[in-house]
Amino acid sequence: PAVNKPPVPTPGVTPAAAPQKGTMTISGFTFNPATPQYVSVMLHKVAPVFASEASNAFNRYNLLAFEHQKWPVNRQVLEDYDLVQIGPFKDYAAAKTYLKQIQGVSSSTILPWLTQDKYEFIIVSPQNANKLKSGEDLINYRSAWKQFESK
Repeated sequence: PAVNKPPVPTPGVTPAAAPQKGTMTISGFTFNPATPQYVSVMLHKVAPVFASEASNAFNRYNLLAFEHQKWPVNRQVLEDYDLVQIGPFKDYAAAKTYLKQIQGVSSSTILPWLTQDKYEFIIVSPQNANKLKSGEDLINYRSAWKQFESK
C-alpha cells in the first residue's frame, strides 16, 4: 500500500515529558521508567500478512518521519496476538514521547488499512517483554501497564 508522507515533527520542539514515576511492581511485572522501553503495537486476530505489513509500515514511517533515528521493528507472535515492537527507546519518557507522536497519525498514515479495533499501543521493557509467553500474559501485562500509567 502507498504510504503518505508523514507529518514531520517540529524541529527543536520536544513535547514536555511527564514527570518520572518511580519503580513499581504490579502483578509480577516491574515498571522502571529509567530503563529502556519498547513501544509495542498489539494486533489482535489479524492475518499474518497484516501483521507483517504493520511491521513494514512502522519501519517506513520511522525512516521518513525520524530519519536520524534508527529504531528496530520486531514482531513476536503470542497466540491470537502479534506484538510489533519498536525500539528500544532510552527510557520510559522517550518511549512515551514517540507513542504520543504516532498515536495521532497511526490510523490515517501508518495503518490506514487496519481498523482501530484490531490494534492498540502499550509500552513494555525488554525485561517484561521476556515474560510474555502467551496471549494471557499479554492481557495481564496490558492490565498492569494501564494501572502503572494511571498512577
